[in-house]
Amino acid sequence: MDFVIKLIKGIVLGLAGLTAGAGSFAIVMGIYNRGMEILAHPFRNFKENVKFLFPIVLGVCISVLFFGNWIDYLITNYNAYTKSVFLGLILGGIPVLIKMANKKGFKKSYLIPLAITFTLTLLITLVANHIGEGQDTTRNILPVEYVIYGAIYAVGAIIPGMTTLHILVALGVLGPIMNGLMEMNLHVLIPFGIGYIGIIILFAKLVTYLFEKYYGYTYYAVLGFAITSLLMILPEVTSISEGLICFALFLVSTILMWYVTTLENKMKEKEEALLKKKKIMK
Repeated sequence: MDFVIKLIKGIVLGLAGLTAGAGSFAIVMGIYNRGMEILAHPFRNFKENVKFLFPIVLGVCISVLFFGNWIDYLITNYNAYTKSVFLGLILGGIPVLIKMANKKGFKKSYLIPLAITFTLTLLITLVANHIGEGQDTTRNILPVEYVIYGAIYAVGAIIPGMTTLHILVALGVLGPIMNGLMEMNLHVLIPFGIGYIGIIILFAKLVTYLFEKYYGYTYYAVLGFAITSLLMILPEVTSISEGLICFALFLVSTILMWYVTTLENKMKEKEEALLKKKKIMK
């Protein structure tokens, strides 16, 4: 059951990375800070890390390789419906996220980082939306450029509530990048991956430090990012019938994500309770 849940989360994470940004979904699914911790210290508890990451990475690969083109089709032709599903998936995980944020207690001062990250991400997103849409080109892109674009894309993946796809569109390189990744073109995949993974590893160390030293403040900052993402992907409805379908999709996806995150949370609580009993018995 644990493997299946993580596999599903990986699939959702991969799909989100192609649209609204993976950071928010990683948070609401309860894998963000653990993932950052593993990336910051990959060889600490190596076997446990592999056990945790394998089904998630497998799910991401499945979603990108098999559903990448479908997501592009759905966003192009059924934008409001697709956004409604992602909106529900984020909202459905918020209750568990709040519970995790208050795990070590609540302070009114925690609302300060929440307000800061909410406002900051909203402003950055508004600026990105007004950069302007560029046209994909067929020009030869140098490897060093792919490294830079990988780093730019990584920022949107690891900062919850943000997506930097707008920047890549404005630069006119999103088409060549996506085509290269889908076709497993090593001339694109390797340099892009270097930039992407490099930024994620650097950011992971910072996030891990903040969670260790300032748990409550960091979680509420993350919560601010997640709430911003809800505003980012609000669907634009053009008719009553479309609105009803959007609402139905939103409701189903919200309940589904709430159920999955709640189920996993209960499983974690049982595991922690068993570990405590074992320690007492010893």
